[in-house]
Amino acid sequence: MSVQSLFAFFKFWYLQWELSTSLYMLEPAEKAIIHTITIAIIGVVILAALTYLPGHLIMMLHFLHVNLWQQET
Repeated sequence: MSVQSLFAFFKFWYLQWELSTSLYMLEPAEKAIIHTITIAIIGVVILAALTYLPGHLIMMLHFLHVNLWQQET
């Protein structure tokens, strides 16, 4: 995939994002604020998932008595 087609791909998806969220009607400063808030929320969700999800999955496996680290002898 060339750089030009990759750029066109992202430009297309950015246009779809603007049209589906009606951001095309906003001023550039308002767009920047909305994008900053959106990126911050996505970042916090990813951080929370990376922080808490492994521990919760391990607790669920222990609750279900699944032991993945020891082999039966």
